[in-house]
Amino acid sequence: IASNADGSGVAVGSSGTRYPYTRLALAVGARPRRFEAEGSGLHGVVYLRNADDALHLKDLAPKATDVVVIGGGFIGLEAASSLQAMGKKVTVLEYGPRLVGRAVGEDTSSYFLRKHRERGLDIHLDARVRKIHGASGHVSAVELESGEMIDAQIVLIGIGVIPNTELGEKLGLRIDNGIVVDHAALASDGHTLVVGDVANMPNPVPGAPEGERIRLESVNNAVEHAKVAAYALMGQREAYAGIPWFWSNQADMKLQIAGLSMGFDKMVKREVPQKGKFTVLYYREGQIIAADCVNAPLDFMAVKQALAAGKNIDPQASADTAVQLKTLIA
Repeated sequence: IASNADGSGVAVGSSGTRYPYTRLALAVGARPRRFEAEGSGLHGVVYLRNADDALHLKDLAPKATDVVVIGGGFIGLEAASSLQAMGKKVTVLEYGPRLVGRAVGEDTSSYFLRKHRERGLDIHLDARVRKIHGASGHVSAVELESGEMIDAQIVLIGIGVIPNTELGEKLGLRIDNGIVVDHAALASDGHTLVVGDVANMPNPVPGAPEGERIRLESVNNAVEHAKVAAYALMGQREAYAGIPWFWSNQADMKLQIAGLSMGFDKMVKREVPQKGKFTVLYYREGQIIAADCVNAPLDFMAVKQALAAGKNIDPQASADTAVQLKTLIA
């Protein structure tokens, strides 16, 4: 890419084809973080980021009886649940001390650990992989640093992603855990637009601390961020201000997250075991800022509504599971 001071330039493809532009938008996303261990290049070691990855896994699955999933985040647990439902013996190896550690609080992590183990998933926390073993070029087992060997005909890696910042670096844009942008999705040159997984943006949640920044990896963010960028292309600087939300389907558990729980100082737990409902509400200085909701869509919608309107849900009253959260919005 060759750019001019006014934001115009020419992008040159790998074939040499030239693409002149008046304005440039980078929606280059992120790529799977590669797992570095002996044997990680064996056939049967797979990632899950795009449609081709999914089709490859689909082709491998019928021949496999044992699957090891490295990574206890959303991708790893969703895939583990699906493969277990197909009758596979699934082992999940999580490097950290808890599941989904970057996305949910400790109580929600513990809930998922308990429920997945009850369903028969073999989950190892603080797991350290020494080597992936193979036979005739195909994966056959995973060896832990403890010496334990776990049979596997498929090893699925889900240990996060790395933002694709290379084009931004060539353009001289500011890079810091992604390509840094302002509230209107504009990069440091004041012309280039950057959206989605690759963008490091000001926290869009209303009332977030000044200067707090975040990189969001979600479908909802990609859609909403693109709208802000489209406004900027038309000469309107609309600040991205919205409530991030996420979801994850794991077996019969549907997790919905509203808001961002970073910086919370109080949490309230709501659980109805007989209905499989589990919610954790997060507060900062008495104000609701986020919620993790499992099989509790009404809780999710109430918190999302309160956050969008800048209203609160009383923390003391919210602990009563017989009370619907929407009646507490004030």
